[in-house]
Amino acid sequence: MKPINSINNKIKVLLVEDVQADRIMIAKAIINAGYNSDIKFAENIDDALTLAFAHNFDCILLDYFYSTSGNGLDFIKTYQARGGQAPIVIITSHNDLNLAVETMKSGASDYISKQDLTGDSIVKSLNYLLRLKAAEESRLAAERALMESEMRMKSIIDRSPVIVFTIDSGGYFRLFKGRGVASINIKQQQIIGRNIQDIGHLIPVRYSDYREALLGKELMHRVEVNNHFFDVNYIPVCDHLGKITSMMGVAIDITDFKRNEVELKNTIEITETESKIKQQFLANMSHELRTPIHGILCLSDFILKTTLNTDQRKYLNLIKQSADNLLVIVNDVLDLSKIQADKMSFEEIPFNLLESLQSTIATLLPKAQEKGIDLKLEIGKNVFTELTGDPVRLSQIINNLVGNAIKFTEKGKVLVNVNNKEENENYSLLEFKVIDTGIGIPSQFLPEIFESFTQAGNDVSRKYGGTGLGLAIAKQLVEQQNGTITVQSKINEGTVFTFNIPYKVNRATKKINEIRIPRMMNETTTKKLNILVAEDNDINRFIIKKMIDDWGYNHEFATTGVEVIEKLSKSHFDLILMDVEMPEMNGYQATELIRKEMPATKNLIPIIAMTGHAMNGEKEKCLKAGMNDYISKPFQGDELRKKIIDCAELNSKKEMPKLNPSFQNEKRYTNLNFLLEISDGNDTFFKEFITLFLNSAPVAINDLETSLMKKDWEMMRQVAHKIKPSFNYVGLTELNKIAARIEDLAKKQSNLDELPSLINTIKNTCEIAYQELKQEIKIAA
Repeated sequence: MKPINSINNKIKVLLVEDVQADRIMIAKAIINAGYNSDIKFAENIDDALTLAFAHNFDCILLDYFYSTSGNGLDFIKTYQARGGQAPIVIITSHNDLNLAVETMKSGASDYISKQDLTGDSIVKSLNYLLRLKAAEESRLAAERALMESEMRMKSIIDRSPVIVFTIDSGGYFRLFKGRGVASINIKQQQIIGRNIQDIGHLIPVRYSDYREALLGKELMHRVEVNNHFFDVNYIPVCDHLGKITSMMGVAIDITDFKRNEVELKNTIEITETESKIKQQFLANMSHELRTPIHGILCLSDFILKTTLNTDQRKYLNLIKQSADNLLVIVNDVLDLSKIQADKMSFEEIPFNLLESLQSTIATLLPKAQEKGIDLKLEIGKNVFTELTGDPVRLSQIINNLVGNAIKFTEKGKVLVNVNNKEENENYSLLEFKVIDTGIGIPSQFLPEIFESFTQAGNDVSRKYGGTGLGLAIAKQLVEQQNGTITVQSKINEGTVFTFNIPYKVNRATKKINEIRIPRMMNETTTKKLNILVAEDNDINRFIIKKMIDDWGYNHEFATTGVEVIEKLSKSHFDLILMDVEMPEMNGYQATELIRKEMPATKNLIPIIAMTGHAMNGEKEKCLKAGMNDYISKPFQGDELRKKIIDCAELNSKKEMPKLNPSFQNEKRYTNLNFLLEISDGNDTFFKEFITLFLNSAPVAINDLETSLMKKDWEMMRQVAHKIKPSFNYVGLTELNKIAARIEDLAKKQSNLDELPSLINTIKNTCEIAYQELKQEIKIAA
């Protein structure tokens, strides 16, 4: 999860915490999370209130318990009573659900346990607080936008040559409006509340059509009224139980088109003209419908981020789900209207077939995994990977067919198979098969399965949803690329969709079976490589340095493309790891300069691109610039090492260098994974925090023993509460639980006979942990 504030938008935070270690960890978590932050600290309630009203904070992170008087609730009550507006997050080691509820009721906006304190939890909470602060402004803006959208929709209906109407199950009109009303010389006030049987002869809505619509049929009839022609569409409306409760429709005034029929016959068949006119109108309406749908979705998201009760959240999620479904339908209709209106464009661009298919399959994989279905991609050995055509349209076809296959498959698998069916000097006819083990399609529906709005029976639509447009769109996309598509299916056994599309090929490119198989990962070299690492990010340099040191290679760093050229001019290197985004001169420019202007002894040096971009075409861009290979961040060490070996053409073998002792799988009391993560490669912070723990833990344990001897249970509670999070930071989770137990017993003053044993366990375990942590400091030094 990423922070929502930008580098130019500094977030102002007040951190109220009386434990130094906790202040350091929380502040570090905020910084590591990526926030550009201004953090001020307070150690008690009085100082916190003074700072809170002296500055305009975006949020307040508030500990609950303090060694001095007062607690988090006291601060919240005083702060809000005096008009404080900043949202507040309670951060505490006290894992008490009742306490969380109490603080939230009192006005806190969020609650985080220190045991759950991570970069992600900080980002999640601060993002939530920032959204809360902006919510009121956004709400008003969204309300205005929604009102404008509704007014625009009303304006479209009022100005378009249409009549929009709804009739309830009793036959009474509840809506009748649009510019088309004026063309039949009747006012909408004369229609609303009247029964269709009484006024059907005056308007383009017929009682017989209405009755058929109530039976579940979607109809489109042409009607003439008052010398005007209308195409009238009837759509049944169902409730959440699937029961038809009313009917809605649109009557489109096509009089002008009808009157031009004679002229149109000279250029095109009237049926095609009417179809295109309707499709164009449908496309325009679809665009306008997206605006209010967008308003509904955005407002739903805004409200879902506020405090709601269970029923409100349930109903709002249903609204959002309905809007999402409506948007899918509008998109499908719009795509089909574009195709049928000849407005769908197709590109002729180079693309990598394997990467395109893998990318498409990856987007569908989560849905298949959710249903427990295997989703696989198989490509024949003689298929060319570098093609020229439209990869976006191919992805759309695959997405429609595979999405359908997953939808109608409850168990088994979905397989995408690609083979080279035919080829000549310039083209390859690729055959794609989408094979599933789903419910199958009844034979009587197969001849019509690619027609618009067609599904394999009404029960399919009710059970699985959808518009019935996906296959029609896929067929149109295939055929407009000079291809064909067919289907074979058996009930309860599965379905196979097969389509063929011809693509241009480059004979110089390789086929699947000609692609070189990468070397095994255990290959290395006895040669001591000199590597120039071009990387301007401190953390990335730290990570790469650790990897290269473990592999036993020599290396130097450059932070700009200019520095790369300077270092390469003065020294010998066997390979360059080149970041593509650097100041002064980027990686592409530096590579081009090396290849074109460096002497022969240096201009052929292997270069591996390192980039944060993972989009299609990025690898091709790097290779085109003259680089030898490409790796996207974040990457695994083994992956980078393999690419270094391949580029340097290394063939000798030796074992990987052993890691530092602190990373071996031996039995240890401490676990520093969390501390390493939050240190983010900063050795200074890593060592300083361990040193702080080594200094503060013995003092806390001594205070526990003193409070036990004096039977000062409040002092014991406070000490246990303060030291508890520190145990978690260094991986002593069991001691965290013991400290929590001590805190609880001291607070309740019950089972006090357990305390000596619990304190002794903490003391003995820490003695061993101290040695481990001291060793870690030596390793990091």
